[in-house]
Amino acid sequence: MTPPAARPPLPPSGPDRFGRLALVAIALAAVASSIAMNDAPATAVENLAIGGLGLTYLALLVGAGGRLARAGAGAKLGYFALQLALAAAILALQARLGSFGTVWILLMPLLVQGMVVGRWPGVTALTALALALPTLHALRLAGPAPAVEVLVGVGAAIVFVLLFSAVTLRERRARAESERLAAQLAGANRRLAELAVEAEELAAARERNRLAREIHDSVGHSLTVANVQIEAAGVHLERDWERAGAALGKAAGAVKQGLTELRRSVGALRGGPLQNRSLAGALDGLRAEAEEEGLEASVRVLGDPRPIPPEMALALFRAAQEGLTNVRKHARAGRAAIGLDYRTAGRVTLKVTDDGAGPRPESDGGFGLLGLRERVGLLGGTLDARPLPAGGFELEIVVPA
Repeated sequence: MTPPAARPPLPPSGPDRFGRLALVAIALAAVASSIAMNDAPATAVENLAIGGLGLTYLALLVGAGGRLARAGAGAKLGYFALQLALAAAILALQARLGSFGTVWILLMPLLVQGMVVGRWPGVTALTALALALPTLHALRLAGPAPAVEVLVGVGAAIVFVLLFSAVTLRERRARAESERLAAQLAGANRRLAELAVEAEELAAARERNRLAREIHDSVGHSLTVANVQIEAAGVHLERDWERAGAALGKAAGAVKQGLTELRRSVGALRGGPLQNRSLAGALDGLRAEAEEEGLEASVRVLGDPRPIPPEMALALFRAAQEGLTNVRKHARAGRAAIGLDYRTAGRVTLKVTDDGAGPRPESDGGFGLLGLRERVGLLGGTLDARPLPAGGFELEIVVPA
């Protein structure tokens, strides 16, 4: 059997009120029975001695015995030695008076306490002493045959007490372990809830940053252009109606473009751009939008398209979207091309090229490029923006897929 030290600890508690009353009743019944069953007349002193020893035993059993779980090894050993000595003294007085009685019942609570606070070697020694004391008492009084009967009867009682105590202790330890695991599970659930809230807040913060970048590079740029053109129109309003009208026309175009970008951002919030569409189909939609705004564009797919994770596909779509937006804003280009390459195993490459010659935000760390680098970097990919030797510009994104 496993020693108690290897088991889950019992919840700290002393005997309850019912248990204390039961111990008192057992002890009083055992002492009273021993006094009443004396075969030889006992003097008042002898009866007083038996009663005093019994009450002392009882006081220690209920008082000190209830605090054994917190006592040291020396205190436990002293307690059990004193209780065994008291029980032996009562039995010795009974033997002197020629009586056996039921005083051996006093030894049963000691066995229960030993099971609760002791280790198996100590419990075994305590059990052997609890069996030996009444057996030797019967042997002294009546001889071998009655001693054997006492040995069998008391031994059966001890076995019952030990088995009952073992089952009870196992149930208490199982309950304590269940309570401990329930507390751990509750703590883990609380921690998971906290992590879920933190993850939601982090996702919201990332989405706010992404929207801030997109609004800065799209709507913010358009409104800035519109403001400049309106100011220019104000300067020429009285002297040159034609130039003022041209400036207002440019301002109107910038506002229109800003509204288009704003609608695109709102659409991205309402639903993913790749819902119910392949990546190639979504890129073709970007091509159509670019041509509506006067930029000739094309989409070319190299290799056999294969399924890729949604976050990878969305990153490639956003890269193409940002690339075409920058071409329209800054490149003074007449043509742009989108290339989607599946030919290399384990990765997908997207390229956005144009034939323009204007300044690019990609070359000075604009917010659009920064947002793309963050998105692609989180997926383990790379981004490269560079001018082409023959003129124009190229934006290349490679993601593992």
